[in-house]
Amino acid sequence: MNNRLTLFLVILGVLITGQLSAQYSGEIMLTDLNFLGSGARARAMGGAFMGVSDDASALSWNPAGLMQVMTPQVSFAMDYFGPTAKYDLSYANNSNRDAVDELSADRYPLSFASFTSPLRVKGQPIVASVMYSSVAYDLDNFMLNIDGNLELDDTELDTAFNYLENYDSRLNKFRLGFGTNVWKYLNFGAAIDIYWGSAHYDERMSYSYSFLDPDEGHPVVIDYVRGVADTIDFSGMNFVGSFMWDDDKYNLGLVIKTPFYLSQEHVQHTNDTIWENDLIRVDPGLIDELQKEKIKVPLGIGVGGSYNVNENFLLAGDFEWRRYGSSDIRFHYDSVLSNGEVEENYFESSLPTKNAYAIRMGAEYKFDLSWATIPVRAGFRYETFGWLQEEDIRYELGSEATEDQDSIYNYYSGSDQLTGYTLSLGTGFEWELIKLGFAFEYEARDKDVSGTDAYGPFEATSEYRGPRLIVNFTGLFK
Repeated sequence: MNNRLTLFLVILGVLITGQLSAQYSGEIMLTDLNFLGSGARARAMGGAFMGVSDDASALSWNPAGLMQVMTPQVSFAMDYFGPTAKYDLSYANNSNRDAVDELSADRYPLSFASFTSPLRVKGQPIVASVMYSSVAYDLDNFMLNIDGNLELDDTELDTAFNYLENYDSRLNKFRLGFGTNVWKYLNFGAAIDIYWGSAHYDERMSYSYSFLDPDEGHPVVIDYVRGVADTIDFSGMNFVGSFMWDDDKYNLGLVIKTPFYLSQEHVQHTNDTIWENDLIRVDPGLIDELQKEKIKVPLGIGVGGSYNVNENFLLAGDFEWRRYGSSDIRFHYDSVLSNGEVEENYFESSLPTKNAYAIRMGAEYKFDLSWATIPVRAGFRYETFGWLQEEDIRYELGSEATEDQDSIYNYYSGSDQLTGYTLSLGTGFEWELIKLGFAFEYEARDKDVSGTDAYGPFEATSEYRGPRLIVNFTGLFK
């Protein structure tokens, strides 16, 4: 068997793998870059909090709302998070290649912590706050086993394909900010965000071919084994500016989040080995790759409003827009200068994205009892994530200008944006100096992929479900 056909088969296996799920090396590690704020009360109201922001979580939504906080307070929240990811792959021509896989996980992270206190700087009243929050979490998994036949250059191949990948990531944020009054009911706020986090990606793939060599007439067995272990570290920084019109009956808020580049640095170990009739043909051994990309997180503009129907009943709504249409990804590379020094460079590539938006609505009603106040909250959130669904993916076999060189053509086009919705409910207990809040969220996000590969037309769906229970404690100081 010649080297050309061996290489061709390996490339074919990698392309089929690419159709099944995203290849993370050099791509976006996080699906959700909308970075929602924190706090059980706000999340129970669907995240409609840019026009409210009057408690310990105000800094994570609208820093200008901090001026409504009258006393020093500390707050922290814990999550019970049980996401599940389900995959369904179906072929039009052969149901034997269909696959279903499901993964679930349990997490108990500290999701939010803050300290807020009113101050005076040269006679000017301000409210300063510092907070930590977990802003994005992704879980991904895929497993597939295929046995079948494939026609290639008038040669029938018996193939066996096994693939497994796991991906787990978390992004955190530290925010430092303040709010102050600038004119009558108009407040201004500003903050700085520092992002960090990590992800782990593991891939295992084996691909076997057996056929009768058309030139030499003897059976040939090719085995290809690939293993990837990748650890990714995130980092980034941006700024937030905001305003709030704080009236007794209604509030209006405006929040602007500056664009920035979120860096993801890899420590990747890859091992590719090819055997022919149990003899090693290609064995590059262990390859260590130190990759680095910068993903542009776009400008975000949010407006929110709240209306106090009476002193116990509150309605709120937010609209947030992100300029994903201008997003890009930058790949790092080094150049050696004539003097021997290494220069760091990036080349830029566009992303298949469109501008995205989120609509959030929420309500709160408080029952005043003799021993405590018990709030009841509900909310709904609908959001787009910028990324396009994958449609009309094609991996086709063809020929170049020279007849003795095989090639593979890869076609791709995008369709609708990736969208999701979240339903939320919450309650709690409020005493004079202590507030205890509970929120339950149910997040749903689906992704559809369709196209054609070497095995024929296929459709794949990815269903993500994220039930979350948030427990939030806030203590006030007199």
